[in-house]
Amino acid sequence: MAPGKDEVTPLLGHHGHISTDGHNSRCSIQQRCKTMTTRRWVCYAILIVLALVLVLSGLIGIPYMMSAIYKWVINTMMVLDPSSPLFVEWETPNIPMFQSFYFFDIQNPEEFKAGGRPNVIERGPYVYKLGFDRPNLTFHDNDTLSFYPRYFYSFDEEKSAGPETDRFITLNMPLVTVAYFVRNAGPLVQIPANALMEMLGERLTLNLTVEELLWGYDEPLFKLIQPIINIPGYDQGKFGFLMSFNYTTLNLYTVNTGKENQTLLNDVVNFQGLPDLSWWGTPETNEILGTDGTMYHPYLTREENMHLFHPDLCRSVPYVYEQDTIYKKVPLLKFVLANYTYSNGTDYPPNAGFCSHDQDLCGPSGIMRQDPCRFGSPSAISNPHFFQGDPALYEAVGGLNPQAKYHQHYMEVEPLMGMPYVLKMRLQISMITLQLPRITEMKNVRNMAMPVLWFEQSVEADDRIVGYYETGFVLTAYIALIVKWIMFSIGLLMCVLTVVSCGKRLAHPPVGSSEEKNEKIINASPESSCDSGSVNVAVTEDA
Repeated sequence: MAPGKDEVTPLLGHHGHISTDGHNSRCSIQQRCKTMTTRRWVCYAILIVLALVLVLSGLIGIPYMMSAIYKWVINTMMVLDPSSPLFVEWETPNIPMFQSFYFFDIQNPEEFKAGGRPNVIERGPYVYKLGFDRPNLTFHDNDTLSFYPRYFYSFDEEKSAGPETDRFITLNMPLVTVAYFVRNAGPLVQIPANALMEMLGERLTLNLTVEELLWGYDEPLFKLIQPIINIPGYDQGKFGFLMSFNYTTLNLYTVNTGKENQTLLNDVVNFQGLPDLSWWGTPETNEILGTDGTMYHPYLTREENMHLFHPDLCRSVPYVYEQDTIYKKVPLLKFVLANYTYSNGTDYPPNAGFCSHDQDLCGPSGIMRQDPCRFGSPSAISNPHFFQGDPALYEAVGGLNPQAKYHQHYMEVEPLMGMPYVLKMRLQISMITLQLPRITEMKNVRNMAMPVLWFEQSVEADDRIVGYYETGFVLTAYIALIVKWIMFSIGLLMCVLTVVSCGKRLAHPPVGSSEEKNEKIINASPESSCDSGSVNVAVTEDA
């Protein structure tokens, strides 16, 4: 029976197949469009992530990496070990060092002897190039090593005010010392001592050359007192400030290597085989603190109180931060000698121990007596021209003019490595004169601190040392800075371009190929679907 005209049959093609080509084409386009859209957004996401990685790497990663590299380099270098690149420089320093001497030339010796106020003229500088090394190193199991530093002096006339043969009038220190030894003795000792000094032709002042006062002159008094008071280095009957220092090894140091504790790097642990000094009256004043001044621990801060130990000072001295400075474009921290260093026990109670329980050694603030560590000689140290001292000290001597620019003791340290790039250790030596009626040369002299000389031990980093800093830190920092901003800029540019591209695509979707147009038609049609149930569409079969 033939179907009726109104009977519904499946839609067939001319060849008896289901006619779904148009619908399948629309589904295929829609699926490809969805795939393309998904891929595009994945690409955008990847670009955004990559851009953020570059930005964060530039801002955070590069600085962190450079900090880690700096720390590794510093930790490798700043240790006293033969494997350290710095060890050879520490063992045999090549940094330029000079010691400049200034002498106080007494202009009125007879008036001074008669009890008048001495007038002086400062003569100098007389400059010596200073070299030193640390031979015969001995390493110990407790993270320390020992050595005898050896010093070398060579006169630099070019930098000096004159030759070593320049003459000036200075105090007769051996005479003042012998007179001081018998100050409390009765006439049975003082009268023979005075007769002996007169017989030897000793006078309160002497006319000496620079060379004689520094490197030694014949002193008959020393020949006589040597059997009684054995003073090392003066057993030849000569007296001179440096006669026992040139090409000699006098002092045994033991220092920390910094292997186990980097903050103790180069700290003096023992001096002459002992952990403390024995000259002063309290454990605090006898304590050895700090280094010898050639090197400190890395990562110094402004809040630290630094210390320097030097045999010429017979103690450790403190430094306090003053200001930031620049030396040949290198940023440094300036530490100055604390203004209480030479204060007496009244003005600064912790210094009371330097009097060693002897009130004769407790003078005005501004000087520190050295008698206990100078074989009883009535000597004192201070800042040059009694800078920062009691005004009575420099007012007692005509011709003194204390100024921070010339007389302050300081160092300027590169904080990352703890290396002093500038050191100005300035120290004055004075003798204490006492009026002693039975000693002819001193029966009228004033009781006072009479300055004899002052010296400046100077270290300034040369271009070679500065070059190490510029290559190791400055150049590396510049390269890191450039890389940092390149990465940041590329990442930021990628991020901006990606966001702009996304914004344009969302605001104005591109319409190009016929398939993309069909995609828009399909997506706009509410009846379009890729469900299989929609394939059977009812049609009316032709009669």
